[in-house]
This record gives sequence, structure tokens and C-alpha cells, in this order.
Amino acid sequence: MARRKLAVVLGGGAARGLAHIGVLQVLEEIRLRPGLVVGTSIGALVGAMYAHHGSADEVLACVRRYLDSPSYDSKTYHRFMRIEPGAADGLLAQLRQFILKGMAIGKTLVSRSLVSEEEYAHAIAELLPDVRIEELQIPFACMAGDLNTGEAVLIAGGPVRRAVMASCAVPGLYSPVADGERLLVDGGWVDKTPVSGAWALGADLALAVRVSRESPPTVAWQHGLDIILRADGIATHRLEDLQSATADLCLNPDLEGIHWLAFHSLDDTVERGVRCARAALPEIERLCRETGWFRSLMSRSPARRRAPLPLPPRIITIGEASAN
Repeated sequence: MARRKLAVVLGGGAARGLAHIGVLQVLEEIRLRPGLVVGTSIGALVGAMYAHHGSADEVLACVRRYLDSPSYDSKTYHRFMRIEPGAADGLLAQLRQFILKGMAIGKTLVSRSLVSEEEYAHAIAELLPDVRIEELQIPFACMAGDLNTGEAVLIAGGPVRRAVMASCAVPGLYSPVADGERLLVDGGWVDKTPVSGAWALGADLALAVRVSRESPPTVAWQHGLDIILRADGIATHRLEDLQSATADLCLNPDLEGIHWLAFHSLDDTVERGVRCARAALPEIERLCRETGWFRSLMSRSPARRRAPLPLPPRIITIGEASAN
């Protein structure tokens, strides 16, 4: 019987996504190598690095070198996106915190993003090689959203740096990535845990890792903006529930107390990913033992029969549209 293709799906969640490295370390311990990696936002960055190196330990070493470098400490986003005492957890809430600062307000009023495209590209270049997705050791794709059409776009070919830039382009923080008529932004706005991308590329099994969480409620609803942010968080969380439900197995590392911006908590966050994956080893091993003929009778995945399928993403090769 032909070997079934296992997709590892890595969700978005800013610094909390460093837990993906720990999950990948445990999969390596049991010699489980995915046939496909699909990611959104930080999941796209970690996934692309893993698809290039083929080693979770090497990904961890690269991230550590970057975070310890003087280059990282001088970045615009690092200066503005510091965790303040009592800061609200949640990406939109944190964006509110620093956009309200005078300098950031001025920056966002006169340009499309707080961080220049050049600085953003340089940061990605420090973590990823200048290669095409087609050249990576492990097949890879990442999710982005098209600002013009509202479509979910799955980037499965083209320059890997450009693809990850698109998938990580948080609106207001990083500039959208132009690709012909498409204007691509962070994939978390359309599919935070992109299991749909795994199915679209022909995966037989999908193991998802979800690192986002619903923002906690505010004690008192005294300001309209607080209500807007809370409502947006609820909608995002419920949508992710639906999108991730089609995975055969979804891991949810315990990331309580890990702030979206706590990149300095690298070791703790990775260790939480390790603990989650080790606790789930019986389920992971059971998943990989299931026979292919049973899956074919059940329309490839029992999980997909239980949950409504999301709209499939548009699969593209980044750079082709602008070249035509």
C-alpha cells in the first residue's frame, strides 16, 4: 500500500507560534517526517524554516541566533511592540497599544505600515535562504489573504521569502505584498490554522497545531473600542474552530501566560510545544497506524465528514502574476 501523505499544519499566533518548534522536535523523535507542511503567519515562517533545514533543532538554533542578534534589537517593530505592564493580550489589542503612541500614529498616517518593506524583507532574509518553495527539502505552502478580493490564497510555489512575507504581513504593521493584481496580507485574517490548504494539496492526513486563543473578556464594557476588539476576537476564534475542525488531530499547547509578543520566552514556549506533543503521542501514533482502505471508504478523513468543509483556497505560485 502506498505511503499516505501526512500534512503538518502550523497555525498563526505571533510569539506563541514558537511552540511549533517543540512539536516538530517530538515528531522527529518518533521519526515521523511530514510529507507536507502548511502554515499561516508565524506558522508559515517556522514551517518554511523546517522545510528548508529538515531539522527542528536547526530551526531553533536559527531563531535563537536571530533573537540574540543586535540586528533584532534595533528593529522598528521591536522598539514599538514591547510588552507593557498590564498590556491587553491579543494581537489587535496590542496593535491598539502601540498605534496610539505618537510616533506610530504619525507613521501609519503617512505610509501603509509601521515597518518599511525594506526592513521587513531584511528580517525575513536573516531567517530564510533565497530559494524557491520548489527547492525546499519538504513540500511547503503558506496561507495569505488577498486584500482586494477577500480570497484565501495558498502560496505553493515561487520565492520562499516573498511567500512568507505575504503570510506574515500583519495589516498596519507590515506592508501588504503585491503580486500582480493581488495584494496579500497575513493569512491569519482568512485561515489561522490552514487545514484547508493541506486538503487542497492532496494530503491524506492532517495534524494541526493551534497556538492562538480567544482574548479574555474585559471586566467592564465602558468603551466602544473595547467592545469592538472583544467582538472581533470572538468572531476570529469561532471561525478558527470551524476551520481547524477538519483536521484528523489538532494539538493545542498550553500557552497560558505566553504573550503574543513574548519572543524572549523562546525556551519556555518551545518546551510547552514539546510537552503537548509528548502527551498526544498515543493519538499521533494511532493516527499514523490507521489503514488507507478505511480512509478511502470514509472520503479520506472521518474528521472531514463530521465538520463542514471551508471554501478551498486559491492555489498560486507567487511571482507568476507579476511576471505576466
